[in-house]
Order: sequence, then structure tokens, then C-alpha cells
Amino acid sequence: MNWKQYPFVKILLPFSIGIIAAMNIPDSSSIPFIWIAFLFSITTISIFLSNRFASYKYRWLPGSLITLFLFTSGFSLCIIHNESNQSLHFNKLVSNNGLYIVKVTEPAEIKTNSVKAIVQVTQSMQQNKWENCNGNMVIYFQNDSISRSLQYGDLLLINSIPNEIKPPQNPSEFDYKRYLANKNVFHQSYLKHDKWIKLSSGNGNPLKAFATSLRDKLLHIFEENNVTGQEYAVTSAILLGQTDKIDPELIKEYSGSGAIHVLSVSGMHVGLIFISLSLLLSFLDKIKHGKLAKALLMLFAIWFYAMLTGMSPSVIRAAAMISFIIIGKSLRRDADTLNILLASAFFILVFNPFLIADVGFQLSYLAVGGIVLINDAITKLFAPKNYLLDKLWQTTAVSLSAQLITTPLSILYFHQFPNYFLLTNVVVFIFAGVVMYAGIFVILVSFIPYVSTISAKILVYLVMGMNKSIGFIEGLPYSVSRGIDINLLETVLIYIIIFALMLLYFKKAKHYAFIALTSLFMLFTSFTFKSYQHARQQKFIVYAVPKTSAYEFINGSKQVIITDSSLAKDANKFGFHIQNNHTKCGITTQCFANLTENFNSEDLLLIKQQEFIQFMNRRMAFVSKWQRNSCMAVRIKLDYLILSKNVKLSISDVLKVFDAKVIIFDSSNSEWKANKWETECTMLHQPFYNVLKNGAFVEELEEG
Repeated sequence: MNWKQYPFVKILLPFSIGIIAAMNIPDSSSIPFIWIAFLFSITTISIFLSNRFASYKYRWLPGSLITLFLFTSGFSLCIIHNESNQSLHFNKLVSNNGLYIVKVTEPAEIKTNSVKAIVQVTQSMQQNKWENCNGNMVIYFQNDSISRSLQYGDLLLINSIPNEIKPPQNPSEFDYKRYLANKNVFHQSYLKHDKWIKLSSGNGNPLKAFATSLRDKLLHIFEENNVTGQEYAVTSAILLGQTDKIDPELIKEYSGSGAIHVLSVSGMHVGLIFISLSLLLSFLDKIKHGKLAKALLMLFAIWFYAMLTGMSPSVIRAAAMISFIIIGKSLRRDADTLNILLASAFFILVFNPFLIADVGFQLSYLAVGGIVLINDAITKLFAPKNYLLDKLWQTTAVSLSAQLITTPLSILYFHQFPNYFLLTNVVVFIFAGVVMYAGIFVILVSFIPYVSTISAKILVYLVMGMNKSIGFIEGLPYSVSRGIDINLLETVLIYIIIFALMLLYFKKAKHYAFIALTSLFMLFTSFTFKSYQHARQQKFIVYAVPKTSAYEFINGSKQVIITDSSLAKDANKFGFHIQNNHTKCGITTQCFANLTENFNSEDLLLIKQQEFIQFMNRRMAFVSKWQRNSCMAVRIKLDYLILSKNVKLSISDVLKVFDAKVIIFDSSNSEWKANKWETECTMLHQPFYNVLKNGAFVEELEEG
């Protein structure tokens, strides 16, 4: 493998590092832009001068300066792309009455109690006159018939003070603030029905509006032909990228079996569209200027389909790659696939540098990169003579290539591994393409009554067969290894091992074996140290779970969460707020105890009697109900007193009974009540901790 054949490696790497640096250096946006422009200019001039006057002795200088130029370009572009840095961002303009004009920029998402929409702020009321501004926010509208009718391009007048999105409130919790920040969304608001009105419709991009409208009509075709339930949900996801109607349990099955990528439009789907268009438009190859016309039509169709399906990062990647291939063929130039892959990544990041943080973008490029780099080597390991067996092996080799490269990153993000991924990919290979073509056929014959009904019935059975096959695989014993925790350093070490072994295979150089073995030793050391930490950990945590009291006690790998029954039964709430911390702490099984019941555990060194708890050498109590008794002769000494469920008492009343080192207000309280207690504690010089405002309370106890 000769890396000189791949110039975009040298271009993309420093450019990407510059973007990552800008995203992770604290307050990088506060660096004066004039200094960035100055460095950018000096680097550009230096490159020009070094190419003209540098001697052989300094031949390394042009390359180094170009690398610095690319790093600076990525860094600068990331800061420029961050809309919160712009002077006209609505957060920098103080609206004294909370009046804004906003435009719906994405189709609304209907949830159980609300309707979620991403909006762009276009104007803000400033001193009784409208001022232009920009910036995005996410709005949760009260769920009613009017909010459910919201469409892309609707212009709204809202009355609200936007709130900055909170960072994670619990240890290892999913960082929703960062996730939205990478989409240039930094604020949110909840609006009741009397706090907004629709001013007009049809204010969006005409092409995107048409694509959105067409998508709704295509989805309606399936509904008219009795494609309903989860068959409808999966069909709409595979063909048109609409995943909001899929049942959480079905998503869990697809995720656990390793087939979750099928439910999001990706390279496979765009590739099938590309193949179909190539066949349909092949007659243009015989016409003068036909190849150019074919290329233009295919480019338009590919990008229109990408827009139709919501422009997810994986779709953008596939569309960009195929666009390069189409352009290359129309110019009669065959470019290397890896160069096309890297070039498409570079141009996509120029357009939107924040995409580098998108999990779909990362996994999509890694999967294709793995197939390009090692698929041939894996395929050559076995050469069956039987035609069907050969095709099955080719499919298996592609699956192995993609899985090998994406697995470390996938485990870093999702903490699980589908053990039967090879079997899953065979099922996907059989069903996915057929389901997609069957869905397209239903759309094409939708105006023919009986044919559309029969074809829709076939589609339903195909999707049903795929769902049942995926569910069967996920239900097999040991189908999923869950609770796997690796950190960023360990992920990097695993990738060093993989690439060192690849280079050892291709180049046969012994030093790659040394690199692989050294990295393996470091990885083993990291795992051993982590296991040692898990065995010695002792923690007390008051979680920040909305409208819920949840107190966890951890001793080594043992734990218990004392909470009400609702949290124990709500897998989604537990998964979002607590599960990641359990994975981080090496806890594989969950134990719950009810707030109203007594509990005793010798393993945890924990005793709970009514509202009093002894954990290790810590004494604590939680108060959710209050009986007004006379003052006690001696106050009860506690390390922690937890106030919950808006208990009707003042801090002065509490201090007549308890002598607590710290009073904790848990997340079952309302904000106004916790704020009131804060004020009282401050006046009485009583130490306190507000979980609603500061996130989970975590104390790591000293051993013994």
C-alpha cells in the first residue's frame, strides 16, 4: 500500500484536527478572529515564499506550512460556522418582552405530550421595533391539533424567553447539549397554545418544501394501501428516512442484532438508487452529449433523494461519494475509491465542519474505509467454487471488513456488540434491497387499484419477515454483549493495534508487530487498572431524574437504587439518566429498593429503616412528608438530609429537628420550592446542594 497515491490523507488529517481542536478547546470562540486571520495570512504567504526560495536543506518547510495552513483553515472554519459567535445571534440581543418571529426549518416531530420543532429565529422585538437576527432553537409546543399541523416553512410569532440547553445532569449521561450544539442549536423553549400563533406558510426553501411535501404524499400512499403498524414504520424508515414511528422495542431488536443501520437511509440505499438510475438512463450513453445529460440527471436525482430522506450524514456521505464517481465517469476518469472517499469527507466538512462530531458520519466513513482497505484481503482468504457459496462469502467479507473497523468506535458510543452480526448481515442482504424495490414498486403502481393492493400486501409480508428474522436473531442466547465500557484512550489503542496488524500484513515489516504488541500491553494495563478501580469504588449518588427521587449506593460491583416504582419500570428513563453511569462503573446488574420499604444489605454495608439510612460511615435521611411535632431536646446529627416531593416545611423547621452537614434538594421537587429553600439556607448559613440546578450529587467515599 503506497500512501503517496492518496494525497487527500495529508489534506484531510490536519484539516480535521483543526476542526476537532476548535470544538474542544475551551472558549476557542473567544480567540480574536483577527489573530486567526493573521496566522492564516502569514501561513499562506510563507507557503508561497518557501516554494520559490527554499533550498534543498529546508525542503520539509513547504509541507509543514501547508499542514499548518490546513490546520488553521479547519480551526477558523469551525469558529465561523458556530452561529452563537455571530453578533446578530438572538442570544446577544436582549428581547425585553420575549417576542420573536421564527421559521420552522425541519418537519415537526409529534411526541406523546408535545410537538417538537427546530426553528430559525429571524426577528426579535427590540425597544418596540423588530430587529433582524439569526440563530436556531428547539421548541416543544403543547400537543394539540394546531401544533400537530405545523409544516416546514411555517412562520410563527412566539412569546417566550429561550432557555440555554442544560449540560448532562448525571454522571456519564448522554450530552444532549453538545449534540444539539453540533447542529447549531443552543436554546430551547416550551410553549403553551396561547404563547404562539402562525403568521404564514411556505417560507422555506422551495426545493426542500417540495421534497418534504412529496415525502408526505409518498408516505400517504402506503397508508392508503393498508401498510400499517410497524411494517409501515420500517418501510418509511428504509425508503424515506422517517424513524419517528418505529416502536422502541423493535429499535432495540434491530440495535441488538446489529441491523440498526438498515433503519436509517445510508450508502446502501443511495447505492441502490444509483444502480437503478444507471440502468434506466443507459439509453443516453448512445446519444451525442448523452453522457453529460445522464450525469446531470443522476446528480440531481441523487441529491434530491438525499433531501427527500432528510439529509442525514450517512446519506450526505454516500451522495457525495457517488457524485464524485458520476463526475469522474462523465469526464472518463477513473479515480481511486479511497481518494474519492477522502475527498468527499473533505468537501462535506468544508460545508459543515460540525459533522465531524456526528456518530453516523464517523461510522459511515469508517465502514466504507474498512471495505476499501481490507475487503480484498479478507475475500482472498477463502475461494469457494460454488456460485451461491461464493456470493455468500463475498457478503461475509464485506461485513467483516466494515465491522472490524467500526467496532471500537461503536462500542465507545453504544457499549454493546452484536455477537451474531454475520448472521444479521445475511438477513439484511436478503431482505433490505428487496424491501426497498418493493416499496418503490408500490409507489409506481399506486394509481392501479388491484395491482397496488397486491404489491402492498407483498411488501407487508416482506417487512414482516425481516422484522421477525431480526427479532429471532436478537432473541438468541448471548446475541448481544452489553455493558462494555472503553474510554477514548482505549479506543485509540485498539485502532493502533488494528492498523498496525493491517500494515504488518501488507508490508511485512517487523516494527509493526512491535507497535501492535506494545499497544496491546498498554490496553491490557488500562483494563486491569479500571477493574481495580471498580473493585474499590464506594459512592453515594442523588440522581437528577425529572420529578423522581433516586438515591444510589455503590460498593464495588454491588449497588442499590432506592427510588419509587416508576423509575424501576421505566426502561427509557433509566437508560437515559442512569444506565451509562452503571456501564462506566462496571455494574452489570441493577438492584432497586422502594422508598417506602426497609432495606438491609451486608454486601453494601447499608441499612435503611423508614426514612433513615446508614451507608458505610455516612448517616442520612430523606424527608417527603412532615408531621409538625414539638422540638426535640437533641437534634439528630446527619451527614446528609434529602428534601423531596415539595415537602411542606421551611428550613428553620428542619433545623429544629436535624443537624445536617448538607441539605440536598432532590429532583422530585419543583424549581420554585428548591429556590425558596436555597434562599432560606443562605440566610441561615446552612450548606446545601440543589440537584435541580447543579445536577446529580455525587460523593466518592473513602475506603473504610
